[in-house]
Amino acid sequence: LPPFLYFYPNSPYSRKRSIISVTLNSLFVAIEAFYGIAANSLALLADSGHNLSDVLGLLTFALLKLS
Repeated sequence: LPPFLYFYPNSPYSRKRSIISVTLNSLFVAIEAFYGIAANSLALLADSGHNLSDVLGLLTFALLKLS
């Protein structure tokens, strides 16, 4: 696919890619937060919070553009 179709709202791949990206990033946030708590690591917890804000941004973009 050409790069310009990645964010094209009417592309049949946009919804699938958005779901995959939000799901994988959410999974990464959960794993990172778990290991941050288990290892008592403030750095991992801070990065998990940062990635959570990225997930919320992706989710907002997906809801606004693909609805």
